[in-house]
Amino acid sequence: MNIDQDCIINICYFAFILIIIFFYINNIIKTIFDKVVSVIAIVLSVFILFSNEIVLLDLAHCLYFFYLILIACFSNNIYFLILNILMLINIILTHLYYKKCILNNRQKNSGFFYNLINTINTNIGSINFFNMYIILLIISIIKSLFITIY
Repeated sequence: MNIDQDCIINICYFAFILIIIFFYINNIIKTIFDKVVSVIAIVLSVFILFSNEIVLLDLAHCLYFFYLILIACFSNNIYFLILNILMLINIILTHLYYKKCILNNRQKNSGFFYNLINTINTNIGSINFFNMYIILLIISIIKSLFITIY
């Protein structure tokens, strides 16, 4: 059984928007940092869900990666950290299942940032995003435990 990649992308990013809206409604978004990453989350999700423009999809893909880093490294909001954990688990599982990043297919394996990563991989050395996602997952888990305990 092969699960449709577009279906997974659509469900995950639609849920992402709903969760961020839920955070707003329930006053979970408190700091300026929370507000900034929330806006980034909604914008990138809208681009991924509703655009066929490679430039916007490529930008959204890049923003998503930076969003994950920002939350893992700088957020002290337990809800954002838990959401980050769930998102990173989803990314890791889809990478394992499809043997690639499914967002690259959505953007037809093209775009400025996609080409930049390929150029770096070819000329400098391979960037292993899978390992970066695992590291971000570990950081998010440790921070969420620390915030919960203390």
